[in-house]
Amino acid sequence: MEEIRCSVCGTVVNPGDTFCQNCGSPVDTASATKPEAAPAQQDTTVLSGNPFSGSAGEPQAGNPAGDSYQASGTYQQPSSGTYQQPSSGMDMNAQGSYVTYNVNNYNQVAPQKQSKGLGIAGLILSIIGLLTSCCYGGLLFGLIGLILSIVYLTKKGSKGLGISGTIIGAIALLISAIVLIYTISTGISVMDEFNEYTQEYGNGTGSISSSNVSGTDQILVNGSDLYTLPASLSSLGLTVNETESGDKITEIQENGMYSGDYEFVVLDSVNGYSIWGFIENTGSDTVYSLDDLEVTGINVDNYSSACTAYSAEVYGGVTLNMSRSNVESLIGKEDTTDSSGMAVYESASGNEVLRLEYDDYDYVCGIDITIYK
Repeated sequence: MEEIRCSVCGTVVNPGDTFCQNCGSPVDTASATKPEAAPAQQDTTVLSGNPFSGSAGEPQAGNPAGDSYQASGTYQQPSSGTYQQPSSGMDMNAQGSYVTYNVNNYNQVAPQKQSKGLGIAGLILSIIGLLTSCCYGGLLFGLIGLILSIVYLTKKGSKGLGISGTIIGAIALLISAIVLIYTISTGISVMDEFNEYTQEYGNGTGSISSSNVSGTDQILVNGSDLYTLPASLSSLGLTVNETESGDKITEIQENGMYSGDYEFVVLDSVNGYSIWGFIENTGSDTVYSLDDLEVTGINVDNYSSACTAYSAEVYGGVTLNMSRSNVESLIGKEDTTDSSGMAVYESASGNEVLRLEYDDYDYVCGIDITIYK
């Protein structure tokens, strides 16, 4: 029966073995050869080989001559195979053979840490958006900060940094949106009220082309009642409103009103509306009756509940709800401004004074004409 030797180390392989019992290499039965005479021994120093494959100099099974290893430590190179020194990519398995491993597995570069620049930028912009959210800053800074923070999170950056920027940016954006919606709704509400008022009480242009008032001592109320001042209450068809001015009436009747003194009271018209007016003692003696007083001033506004008249017009065609620019085109700019902020226009004689009050939109909201004697 032919002997089968390992093609790598030359050791005799037992019949039926598929791996060499000495070095663990696969057995190639096709290359089985008859035993050859051992070549001449050479005394050489062992430079390579597997010193753990067997005892040096001892005959192996099927190799009685012990021609692979000598007692002196010399090694006979097998003629039927080769032996390779393991490289850095080889390792020994349990059977003593060498197996190859992937060197790259041991030389992997550690992954670089994600830069925090994007997360920090997102957090800073989100904070700026929150601080300026009351003036819509969150719509810009909050939105950008929110986007940068979300992008930073998707790139597996610091969770704490990314989540903080995302939450703050979202809050800033929400607050700014609420402020914007409130501002828009409030603005619409104010304009609706203004438009409703002008539709009810006039369009704010008055009678610019043809004034219904010819003198600086006159005021036209509700388009029909022309009051020329000064005049007595009875001649003007006015009475002092007892509900609004009862205490003042009582004071005059009990203690009297000295010459030159006056009171600012609510006056009722015979036509059913109420206006403000100055009642004054223009005589030289103290009076105790309202019939002895004169109306020296009338005030009409569109904001107090006590005044129910809906329109007023004075010399030059100036009316309630007229814009400041239209007023100035008719009678020019005011001469001065009083302590309450009303624009003051004085007549050439100095006896008549017109006061106009403007609202926040620069429209006339109050007209006051006063006569001095």
